Amino acid sequence: MSCSPPDTPVQTWLGIGDAYSKLVTKGDYSGIKVLYDGANTMAPGGDNVYAMYNATQCTDVRWPQSWRKWRRDNWRTYRKAPFETWANAWGNAPCLYWPAKPDHPVHVTGRRVHVPVLLIDETYDAATPFEGSLEVRSRFPTSSLIEGVNGSTHGSSLMGNACVDNKVAAYLANGTTPPA
Repeated sequence: MSCSPPDTPVQTWLGIGDAYSKLVTKGDYSGIKVLYDGANTMAPGGDNVYAMYNATQCTDVRWPQSWRKWRRDNWRTYRKAPFETWANAWGNAPCLYWPAKPDHPVHVTGRRVHVPVLLIDETYDAATPFEGSLEVRSRFPTSSLIEGVNGSTHGSSLMGNACVDNKVAAYLANGTTPPA
């Protein structure tokens, strides 16, 4: 199922652009600081999201143990997909030294899942490419996939797009999914 983008942005691209514009044109970093502080809380437990991300990422697969290989691979990726390459490389860099050993990769299949599953992705989400969502959809026969057409965000549900939000609300209320 496809949902057209709303008339207003569902993410904060305009706010981020405004904050950077003020930094570049006026030397005013206050907007950037507000955005950074909002995403990087210093409260106790504030680093838990990133810690759990690393615990999962670094043990899901065997990562290369050579920064030289990481650098070469990321430059190759950058030539094809520059937007997320280096942010992703730095975000995953702790895996180069992660002390816990990875386990064997898990083969994911939804053949035994007998309840409706709702999947959501946007056409141009750099972190989770739409092609991957199509693959996940094929592995879970009871799933429905909503595409946020031409969207480029990573969090596209309950963000102001009525087409998506209403489908999510119906799913949470009674397990209803749109047609596969």
